[in-house]
Amino acid sequence: METQTKVAFKNLEDKELILSLIQAELRNSKLIHGLNNAGILVESFYTNLAAEIFGLIGFQKTEITDQLCNHYFQILDKQIEQKTDILIKNIRTNALEIYNELLIERMKGINFANNLDK
Repeated sequence: METQTKVAFKNLEDKELILSLIQAELRNSKLIHGLNNAGILVESFYTNLAAEIFGLIGFQKTEITDQLCNHYFQILDKQIEQKTDILIKNIRTNALEIYNELLIERMKGINFANNLDK
């Protein structure tokens, strides 16, 4: 079984696509959170882009665990606690933080799989 030792993208556009999806997730989550706080229940309007983001980063379906999803949503929730104007002003930086956290998780999975093969 061949294992992947690094996260490689076909080109820089992949990273930009992932960052765009994370930014969209941040905006949508902030909007949903604000509407819910105002008493408007709109749970069915979540974009739920996590699976696509995970796939683009290179997670296999078997690696997308509840633990990974919980970690992702905890990071996302931490970001949307910011005031709206600050979140929007820093949205790319916020997306990069989430992106980097996911890359770290991906590398942990690769390293774990490589250790199993030894």
